[in-house]
Amino acid sequence: MMPALKPLNSLRVGTIMMMTLGLASVTSYAEESHQIVCSFQQDKWTSSEWMFVKRRDMAGRSEWLQKADCIENDGNHTSMVYQKKFSGDVTVSATMAFADRMAPAIVIVSKLGDADGARVFDEHIEITMWDEGVNIWRLHTVNGKSLWELTAFSKFKLTKNTPYKLAVTKKGKELTIKVAGHAFGYVENSLQDDYYVGLTGCEGVNRFYDAAIQNAHGLK
Repeated sequence: MMPALKPLNSLRVGTIMMMTLGLASVTSYAEESHQIVCSFQQDKWTSSEWMFVKRRDMAGRSEWLQKADCIENDGNHTSMVYQKKFSGDVTVSATMAFADRMAPAIVIVSKLGDADGARVFDEHIEITMWDEGVNIWRLHTVNGKSLWELTAFSKFKLTKNTPYKLAVTKKGKELTIKVAGHAFGYVENSLQDDYYVGLTGCEGVNRFYDAAIQNAHGLK
């Protein structure tokens, strides 16, 4: 069972038409002291607060499928980032699950680009959960080509169809990752002081139940 989100004193509620998902939605976010808490239950989030992003090597992109208690991808790469940039240190967490072996992720994005009018990743770190632990990948673009580098990993057992809270803390160039009682960290020199954060589902069906962003310096 997912942990309950703690209520905040300041609540911002809005209503939009979720055109990308084809759903009408009453949305609910909470912000206080630069904290953003989002539930991905049906009718509980605002898609316009997020931007879809794809890899440069993808011809198109997939969108989320809305379920009663979460959003999920269709097995293909689906990614979105919060629409405003952050600066300084941050903790990003999300409750997520994978249906087979992999690979839901939290992303920290240093640079977005454009390809034929679509937002694309030019530089980002992907903290990926799978059934053998956590892998951290760096994607960067050289001469229009996306290059991948495995920068860190930790091996332990995770179980499919089980919601886990993955938490990533950025403090300067240092990343600390926590999930299911495991924790590890390393120095990632490619991290920038200004960045976007978001979520990616890929390499199988992934489900995202909620997300939270806590930032000391606030939105830019």
